[in-house]
Amino acid sequence: MLITKVPRTYCKQYIKHGENTMPILDTPIKTTNKPISWKTWLALKPKVAIDRKFLQRVLDHWTEDQVQKYLGGLFRGHRHIDSFVLVSIDEIIRVLKSELKSIKKNKELQDDKSKLEDFIAKMQGYKEAGKDWMLINGQHRDDGLTRWFSGKITSPINFSKKVKLMFEDGRPLTSTEIDGKMFPKMDEGIRDAFLEQKHPFTFVTGFEDMEDLADIVRFMNTGNDWNANEWRAISPSYIMQKFTDLNDYADFITIFKLETNKTKPYNLKRKGVVWFLSHMYYTWVHSKSSNWTDVPKMTDEAYDDMIKISSDLWTPKSVDEFLTFAKTVAKEFATLVPVLKAKGKWNVPASIPTFRNYFHFRIILNTSAHPLDNDVYKVKDSREFPAAWLQQENFRQSTREQLSDEGKTIWDEYKANKDPLGMINFVKTWKSGLTKEVKKYIKDNYLAIGKHYLADNKNAMSGKNLNNVMSKQIEDFLKIYDELFAKGYVKRQGSKPNSSIKKEVFSEKLSSENAELTLDDILGLVDGKETHVGHKIASQNEGDYELGNLELESADYNLSNKEDRDKEDRD
Repeated sequence: MLITKVPRTYCKQYIKHGENTMPILDTPIKTTNKPISWKTWLALKPKVAIDRKFLQRVLDHWTEDQVQKYLGGLFRGHRHIDSFVLVSIDEIIRVLKSELKSIKKNKELQDDKSKLEDFIAKMQGYKEAGKDWMLINGQHRDDGLTRWFSGKITSPINFSKKVKLMFEDGRPLTSTEIDGKMFPKMDEGIRDAFLEQKHPFTFVTGFEDMEDLADIVRFMNTGNDWNANEWRAISPSYIMQKFTDLNDYADFITIFKLETNKTKPYNLKRKGVVWFLSHMYYTWVHSKSSNWTDVPKMTDEAYDDMIKISSDLWTPKSVDEFLTFAKTVAKEFATLVPVLKAKGKWNVPASIPTFRNYFHFRIILNTSAHPLDNDVYKVKDSREFPAAWLQQENFRQSTREQLSDEGKTIWDEYKANKDPLGMINFVKTWKSGLTKEVKKYIKDNYLAIGKHYLADNKNAMSGKNLNNVMSKQIEDFLKIYDELFAKGYVKRQGSKPNSSIKKEVFSEKLSSENAELTLDDILGLVDGKETHVGHKIASQNEGDYELGNLELESADYNLSNKEDRDKEDRD
């Protein structure tokens, strides 16, 4: 299969076509196409890097049935049209170094520089390991064939009817010789006959930039049932590679198994974790500089821009920082999964949106991101703190909490088997005052206007709805913070000192009548490199950033372990 691509610039070469001219396509993607035997492929494989996450969806093993169906079609000739595609690692390194050279002199592109350097290091690691090629199309098929050749799965039961192999004397292979048998246990001549079968391979030896690699994968998989997120996940950018790495992270697997709907973007087998992390990262970044009301929705266009190598929305450092945080949050929420799966006990659904709510809440606690409270909190008990949040969330999502005061009174009376609205005449079976009919009537007529948590929660990904949901969560959290702190579940680390407070601390020292300051002392204070504004009581020990708890300290002393010093002072 010849893969061609129209250049990004207009063609400058032409041939005469009658009285007109016709452009010659100068394809930037250079390929060599040739059929090779499976025996040759097995000999070549030690020089081939098969990165399960590079430009591909996570490799889920085909089932034995899937492999057997593939084998039947493969050796019948049906699959010979679908080439294996290998890309020269030397060429990948060359293109990356070329792109790196073009941005080195541009200070605004230094983040891109570090991204490309990381990518180059990864490819050079493959070269040092003796790899010359990267397999970017055919990973599932290679995996299935390898399992068959090595005897991990049997041949199809009807294999003899599908393949057209026969002995030199014209005798066809019988079912007893190949049907349902493991490949290593077949006769040597039969094994050789299969291994000598050829299959098309495409070797990519030249291309312009890294986006060309993604284009090749997209081209080769045109017609496959990939969703939009899976197409994005093959981007070679650092951010998407790192997000893909967590698609098979244990805690995320535990959580995302809550969602079995294959059509949803957060389906685990559809790169659901990548989709989720992309949206959470988008919120995480914008929440640092915006009010939560202003956190934008991540549109398809914004998503496409964020995953580019040249995107200014991320750096390797920010991605790594976010993923460390994300793994912490996933570990906490994973403890709730078995609890949530206990049906009939919770108003809170066992779903990814519930995880989304908890994740957003933890962003606020971790980054002082919400105007209701600008303190930073550290979770100390990764089991009990999520459980406390779940109890509050269960209360927030109860139908009763969405009602007006009048509605709550009516609700409570029905729960006590009273009938204030005379609904008994409309309910066929009166086992309890809160029948489905009664609940629906009260909900339809007595919802609190403008205070409906569940309504806001249905679309709490951005903007006003997200702000309303998080404001309620922060409000509830602050009500029980003292109790949670006393139990050792969480502790306040304090908000960051603003510049005016810092100036006040410096001014107080400089204007003090008792201060005996030399010129060098004063210059050190003004410069701020040798002298820092530090805590009397460390933020880790609930010390705040109020003026009374701040003092000037040497930089070395301030950067030492304040918590240990506090302990020493107490002792």
